[in-house]
Amino acid sequence: LRSFGREYRMISLAVIVLLGVGVVAVFRRFRWQSIPSIVWFWMAVFFVSLIPYIGLGNISERYAYIASAALTVLGCLGVVGLWRFLPSKIWWGRIALCILVIVFIAGNWLQLTRAMGQWRAAGKQIDNLLVSVRKKYFPITDNSALIFVGVPFRNGRAWVFPVGFQDAIVHALQSKSIRIYTVGSVSEAREIQASITGAKIIQVLADQIYEVSGK
Repeated sequence: LRSFGREYRMISLAVIVLLGVGVVAVFRRFRWQSIPSIVWFWMAVFFVSLIPYIGLGNISERYAYIASAALTVLGCLGVVGLWRFLPSKIWWGRIALCILVIVFIAGNWLQLTRAMGQWRAAGKQIDNLLVSVRKKYFPITDNSALIFVGVPFRNGRAWVFPVGFQDAIVHALQSKSIRIYTVGSVSEAREIQASITGAKIIQVLADQIYEVSGK
């Protein structure tokens, strides 16, 4: 839901306004005391499930799975409540509600399809990168030093190498004695290379590697 809100702001704004109108209408008609207990339950689930991660700042999507489920249930309850609240004579209101729901579902489906494609691309990128490293440097001399520049972090919403790159290289080259460094620029790699005899600088571009020569 958070990602959908970033990518489809106008649709999300319309949905929020619609749900807000529905909530206000329900409150005006039934008052706080008449709100169904199931609504209070899912509101509690939403907030309680996020409490452990409040201090993490820009939290990962997986931490919001339970909260997203709760928000989805609340949204469905809001839509149902608004549908019942609208008189049958106001047909345009119900049609508008149906259109918004359909657009929201279609947008989420498109977003999910794109995210799945990004994860598949990230997996292929990782495989190709490790194969490139193995083809060029296996077998490798013990205690060798490899300095990688520009290791990919993520592809859209899909993680590539947020962590674990060193372990992946050790596994690909089957040597636990090699030293692996990751930096963001060639100049940083040069500084490390100056203190390590025989260290190689490797530029990573997408899923391929290129050894940087010279000083």
